[in-house]
Amino acid sequence: ITYNMPRAQAYKAFVDGDYDSAEELYRTAMKEEPEDPYIPLNLGIVLVRNDKMDEGLDMMNKAMELEPADPYIPLVQGEFLYSVGEVEKATEILRLASERATDDLAAHSDIKAAFVKMGLTEEVERENEILKEILDKNKQQLQQQMNVQ
Repeated sequence: ITYNMPRAQAYKAFVDGDYDSAEELYRTAMKEEPEDPYIPLNLGIVLVRNDKMDEGLDMMNKAMELEPADPYIPLVQGEFLYSVGEVEKATEILRLASERATDDLAAHSDIKAAFVKMGLTEEVERENEILKEILDKNKQQLQQQMNVQ
């Protein structure tokens, strides 16, 4: 397989554990695709792996600014931060993911799973309440639709 695009090459370097090459290639990809939020997100992860925590967090925050409604960008960021021992930052970012998820059942399920992995019972219970509200709302909408027919 030949990779032509810096983004694809960066991802391959990242998967192969070549974080220095991945960093360089993601920086090039950002210049070519400045509006793609997943490039700075991935660059941020690579930077943290390269012991550049502050710059990595800045890149992850840039990703969230580029796609302010997407709950999955802060979800990925939160899960990654937890994996490198940044529990407080991870918790804060995952709470933001929850706010962004609004009525997205799948996103809230994924956020709950992240909190379960972290052992944060209060946050898990909060996500359970949100999930219950969404399901109740969906059930009411379904019942109304069935009554109309």
